[in-house]
Amino acid sequence: MRVALQGRVSTEEQKEGKTIDTQKVDTRGYASLNEHEIVKEYWEEGVSGATLEREKMDELRADAKASLFDALISVRPDRLSREQVDQLTLLKELDQLGIKAIFTSQPGIENLEGVQKIMIRGNNAMYSEIERVVILERTSSARKRVVGEGNVMTSRSPYGLNYVRHSKDDQGRTIKRGHFIPNPQEIENLKLILNWAKDGWSQRRIIKELFERKIPTRNGKLKWQKSTIGKILGVNLSVYSGIWYYMKYQHTEPKFRIKNTKYPKTRKSSRTLRDKSEWLQVKLPPELSIISPEEVELIRRRQKENTTLSIGNTKHQYLVQRRVFCNKCNGGDGCDNFHGVSVYRCRDKKRRFPEPTICSGGSIKSETLDDAVWSDIKRLILQPTLIKEAAKKFVESKKDDGVVGNYKLEELARKRKELERQKERIDDGFREGLYLVAEAKSQKVKVNELLSQLDQQENEEMVNYKKAGQIDYNQLTVDIESLCKDLGTVLHRLSFEEKKQIVQWLALKVSVGDHHYSIEGSLPIYNNVGNANSRPLSFDVGPAGHRQDHAVPGSAGNSASSDTS
Repeated sequence: MRVALQGRVSTEEQKEGKTIDTQKVDTRGYASLNEHEIVKEYWEEGVSGATLEREKMDELRADAKASLFDALISVRPDRLSREQVDQLTLLKELDQLGIKAIFTSQPGIENLEGVQKIMIRGNNAMYSEIERVVILERTSSARKRVVGEGNVMTSRSPYGLNYVRHSKDDQGRTIKRGHFIPNPQEIENLKLILNWAKDGWSQRRIIKELFERKIPTRNGKLKWQKSTIGKILGVNLSVYSGIWYYMKYQHTEPKFRIKNTKYPKTRKSSRTLRDKSEWLQVKLPPELSIISPEEVELIRRRQKENTTLSIGNTKHQYLVQRRVFCNKCNGGDGCDNFHGVSVYRCRDKKRRFPEPTICSGGSIKSETLDDAVWSDIKRLILQPTLIKEAAKKFVESKKDDGVVGNYKLEELARKRKELERQKERIDDGFREGLYLVAEAKSQKVKVNELLSQLDQQENEEMVNYKKAGQIDYNQLTVDIESLCKDLGTVLHRLSFEEKKQIVQWLALKVSVGDHHYSIEGSLPIYNNVGNANSRPLSFDVGPAGHRQDHAVPGSAGNSASSDTS
């Protein structure tokens, strides 16, 4: 009898030490023992059985329809597919073509008929799918256990570091599992990049400086990609302060496949960020800490400021660029040029493309809005009553706190929330059988120790901030009057760029509607703790109670005409 041999092993099974060679020996031995003629073999390595869309499987099905063989020999039904429906569909397809499905681990199953055949096949398909889920859960649980012991497990090492899977002694015994070590060639370049980022450099400026200094990438190229710098200053930034996270990403099916391949090895070839509460934290050795957690926050703040204040490639001057918002959709207005006239225009149409726009917000001449806003700023500086009223409300709202702008306590509260969620995940894992009793207790003991440390840190930080005292309103008003007086003497001779700096410094938000606009702003101040951990404090110049709507001066007809055009 003419037979074809089929076998498959997935990536997860390969990690457990299973290979395709065993299946080859079993199926070939069976064919030889029963004196069958082998006409073709279909072997798949590192391919998931979760789908029938596989190159070798399509080839097998086409050959079956062409009557190339009379029987198909495989070790087990789950080698055909791990999905219950797919497996039963394929077996039914072979039955209709008159081809026997022979499995060496279940001799004689090909001769069953009727209800018995249906029941055996249904059970096989069900157990195949269950086993697939069990394998995934067992693998995931093992990885979490390894990471929970303080080991690193990754396939992509961050720039500046090398990943070592195992460290062994002279006798070949593993003495240290997955961990990072500094890359001597990259670590100095990394320090340069982080220092530039702390100074507020944009990513483009960093790329340009690296190119001019002829500092190569990891691959030896002189041209750095923005995505590389983005990862260093983004998702990998915490690694450089001594904290590495596992399970940051989850695999998902891509909306659009970049690679033009009909047979991907896995359907879930894309990665998306998980919710941060699901990440598992690993503390790295002190020698790998290049920057402090405070410097991490500083870099992130600088990057956010660069994004907010980026002026881009503009041909005209815009005073309140990136500070204008449509009061109908609350979306940011963009700077545009309309028939030679520079305008601020609602970006809802571009944001929603190709879907139809929802917002009816239009545009306003940049010169008209810039002049009106600057006129209000001058009035605010020359008559600082509005600022002093807002300062008074701000100080009164903080009387009960004893602290102002307490960034460090906020960060500790965030860590506490993460640890509480981690305890919940341990309980969930124990209920689902992912942890043994001893293992779950051990994990919870570690979390409770971290919570105790947080309690101590919070108490110390609260004492320090209460010692610092509250903001003195009288001194604050003196400082505000002094500042406004100094600015008032130079307002008449400020350049456009200097005016723009004041606009950005006040962190204005200009909401524009039909012929009206309103302004909100904040004045940055600092508490008197006097250390690098204090973060800027701000109070609103124009929130509820101070916000005022203003008619747009100038020719309202011209502004309206550009809205409707």
